Amino acid sequence: MLVINIATQPMKIELTPQHASLDLQTTKSQVQINSQSARVEISQPKGQLEIDQTQFRYAYGKKDMKDFIRDFAQEGRQAAMQAIASIAANGDRLANISSRENTIAAMSAESTIKPVGELTWVSVPPADIKYTPHYPVTNVADGNLNLSWQMGTVQGTYQPSKMNLDVVQYPTIKMWTTQNKVDTMA
Repeated sequence: MLVINIATQPMKIELTPQHASLDLQTTKSQVQINSQSARVEISQPKGQLEIDQTQFRYAYGKKDMKDFIRDFAQEGRQAAMQAIASIAANGDRLANISSRENTIAAMSAESTIKPVGELTWVSVPPADIKYTPHYPVTNVADGNLNLSWQMGTVQGTYQPSKMNLDVVQYPTIKMWTTQNKVDTMA
């Protein structure tokens, strides 16, 4: 009997995967801040102090030249008038013959007696003090803020995945016939 023999060899393949890759290159964002601070300038002008001691000094007899000369002239005029009045009064006394007193002796005795001084209490006027303040002057200079920024960048290259398929062994079918001496059908 005739036997058909069949031998097969399967196909063998080799898969080589290549993974996907993503290569990213970045540059950083940059922010630059420049600031100028605010300024406050405060200046304080000096106040003005006025002290007028004229009346205070006059109470003690210390006067400026103009007032001293005027007052001295007034006192001289008053002393001259008093001297004239005294001389006239003495002349009138001497001229009065009808008087029984010894006029010359009385006048001599009166001239040796000194008048008693007087003590008078007076208030001394205070000094006139005036102060004019000057208020502070304020100057404000505003600050500022300058902001600049540079965006970062992203650059990327992408390679998709690949699959390499290589056939290592191709499929084959071998067929042949042989004579079988044994009857297998019986």
